[in-house]
Amino acid sequence: MIRQAWELWCKKLLLGHGPTLNSRAKEAGELVEMISANSEILRVEHLARIAGISVRSIQRLFEEKIGVGAKWVIERCRMLAAVDALDAGELQSLTELAHDLGYFDQAHFSKSFRTLTGTSPSAYLFVKNNAPKITRI
Repeated sequence: MIRQAWELWCKKLLLGHGPTLNSRAKEAGELVEMISANSEILRVEHLARIAGISVRSIQRLFEEKIGVGAKWVIERCRMLAAVDALDAGELQSLTELAHDLGYFDQAHFSKSFRTLTGTSPSAYLFVKNNAPKITRI
């Protein structure tokens, strides 16, 4: 659900640049979709290799058409995947999740998670698991 909202936001952002998309904007949108669909894209270099475009061309394209760098988009997709995994409740450990998302260790993952959400992954899980359940009458 969060991933769908992210993709919708990205598409609206891309479409908001004018009445029609030029080829550069379409290319930027395709790269964002590629990042969103492929969890193995962990760095701009990976995206460049898969897309067959130079790293510098990707950086210029993202800055010009999206307004943020490709690294920023990749990191946000990784964090959205983390939130999805935490919400699904199917993970065995935060260390395992960190490795699954391509982080070297849990400390790097936790730092990135805290930077984006303002809380640690363990605090996020605690609040999620201990929040009062709302029932409809």
